[in-house]
Amino acid sequence: DLSRMAFKASHYREYAFGMSRELNDQWTIGGKFKLLAGVQNISASLSKLTLATAANTYELTGSSDMVLNTSFIPEEDPSPGTYLMPANKNWGGGIDLGATYQLNDKFTFSASLIDLSFIRWKHNVINYSNNLDEVTFNGNAINSFTDSTATTPFETLFDSLAITYDNFEETKTAYTEGVPPRIYLGANYHINNNNHVGALFHGEYF
Repeated sequence: DLSRMAFKASHYREYAFGMSRELNDQWTIGGKFKLLAGVQNISASLSKLTLATAANTYELTGSSDMVLNTSFIPEEDPSPGTYLMPANKNWGGGIDLGATYQLNDKFTFSASLIDLSFIRWKHNVINYSNNLDEVTFNGNAINSFTDSTATTPFETLFDSLAITYDNFEETKTAYTEGVPPRIYLGANYHINNNNHVGALFHGEYF
């Protein structure tokens, strides 16, 4: 059972403008506005993906509900300029936010929220979706490993998996992907002019 798994990989350029400002002796705040230019993306979510083997007959029964989205540069357009400033309509935006607070001469605290961002993928998009419920391969794939007359046992087994999982519907629909946001929480203790000790928490939401 591989249900509720997911993966994503994105290749994009980021152009940003940031500012920080001291509000007073204790508070400093900052932010960054970002323009994102997507180059390539692949993302998949598996709401349901199971494969069961019958106890006696070794029949394989599979169920799946998965979506795979892709946006790649066509092989005929590998120009270097595509990587510097993609002209492929995969645009997005985002912000970063942060602040520091100096409690006193000894303690300073900081917090930031990074990559509240998204990209709308429109260029050369291909979507693959699959929704199958209890599809059974009736052949006995396991016997192909014990039958001395079988010459291609792995081919038989892979064919059974193909029947279960290769029935994909292909579309070309634009989609939106968020960039995994990150949070940082920090504390710093000023021991003396030459020594500090600190702690930093880093979290990422996927």
